[in-house]
Amino acid sequence: MNWIVLFSRGGVLTHIQDTGTAVTDLRIRDLKRASTERFKTPRGTASVYLDALRGLAAFGVLIHHWQDIFSFGDSSKFRRLSFEYWLHAFIGLGHQWVVVFFVMSGYLVGGTVLRSVADNRWSLSKYVLARGTRLYIVLIPALFLGALIDWSGIHFLHAAPLYSGQTDIASVHFDVASRLNLSTGIENGFFLQTIRLPFTSNPIPTFGSNGPLWSLAYELWFYVGFPLLVFTLRPAGRLSMRLSCLGLLVIWVFFTGPVISTLWLIWLLGVALHFMPPLSANWNGFALPFASIVLVAAVFFLKAAHPLGEMVGKVYWTDFVFGVVIAVFLYALIHWKGHTVPAYASSFAQHAAASSYTLYLVHLPALIFLRGLLQPPGAWTRTAFDIKSALLAIMIVISYAQLVYYLFERQTAQARHWLEACFWETETVPTNATAQRGPGDGNGNKLAQ
Repeated sequence: MNWIVLFSRGGVLTHIQDTGTAVTDLRIRDLKRASTERFKTPRGTASVYLDALRGLAAFGVLIHHWQDIFSFGDSSKFRRLSFEYWLHAFIGLGHQWVVVFFVMSGYLVGGTVLRSVADNRWSLSKYVLARGTRLYIVLIPALFLGALIDWSGIHFLHAAPLYSGQTDIASVHFDVASRLNLSTGIENGFFLQTIRLPFTSNPIPTFGSNGPLWSLAYELWFYVGFPLLVFTLRPAGRLSMRLSCLGLLVIWVFFTGPVISTLWLIWLLGVALHFMPPLSANWNGFALPFASIVLVAAVFFLKAAHPLGEMVGKVYWTDFVFGVVIAVFLYALIHWKGHTVPAYASSFAQHAAASSYTLYLVHLPALIFLRGLLQPPGAWTRTAFDIKSALLAIMIVISYAQLVYYLFERQTAQARHWLEACFWETETVPTNATAQRGPGDGNGNKLAQ
């Protein structure tokens, strides 16, 4: 049977002829919907688990810095491969949690780009607005608050060895004052930290004591590079557009440097999940438990094979191995059809995910300040604090992060809508509750991410 399409407009076949028989107004929206179904993020139980993972990753970074700054569980005190040794190794997972953020960000943010392009709704200006408001609404207060906390610690606390990098605390192994200046703050505000600009000998440092800012720069440049990659590879695009995007992508690689462009492959692992076939129903029951076992085994193996520590500005093979393991784990997670999660657990996971970016970005200067504040008078010694003081410090930092979240990050939807109203006519006003729904909102991580 031969079909001849006479006219097509707006995704609707308005006239089809088959050996003289006309069929009018044949809608193919279902076919279009099927073509973009793969780019949607999961709902239900899998969505709650993704939220929980985002929150856990931010808390894991906090715990990593907490045990380093307060000298808890120093591995030199424990017999190698003992329970205490492995507990310290697990608590010390900091960089690995950032890898989790990268893969999740690729899945969430990359999925929104693919979905908008597939639906012919892509808008560069709206993409910049969405990603910009998401990042800047926390970054700007984090820079100001971090500077205030660092300045206060340097000038009012008797903790000169701590702020000058004269201790063996890995989280602050440099002179904080040398990084606490206006030019470094502005450069971090433009996400240039860790990048070596032309005619300079050293990469731009992170601002003050806030080391986690390094990954924020990586996230931003991942966001920039991905649309260029999509439109370079898009078959339906004009040749001139594809060549232009390819040229810009080459410039992007040279500007960001080998580390960012290489670790971008880990971010792209999350994007690749959208092109994986659905998980078979026969595998659904035990895929997630099996992936969880593989994940735990990989963590311990990689930690023993290559103690990562703080690896800013470097690339290791373990990053890619762990990234693949995380991608496999997420693949099992997003297809999980487990029991319904209780409402209170779902709400907690959503809140943990919604505030994870703030917790990640503001915790370290506060932890360092509290370490200096609680340091006993006399000569500086890096000794383990009693558990009460250390727990008090982490409770204060979490409370501080929640306050910053409620003042700033929780207003992301309102800020974005206000900016949209300034530049575009909007039909609906996104509510704050909708903005905090979880991984399906397209805000990504974290990480970013």
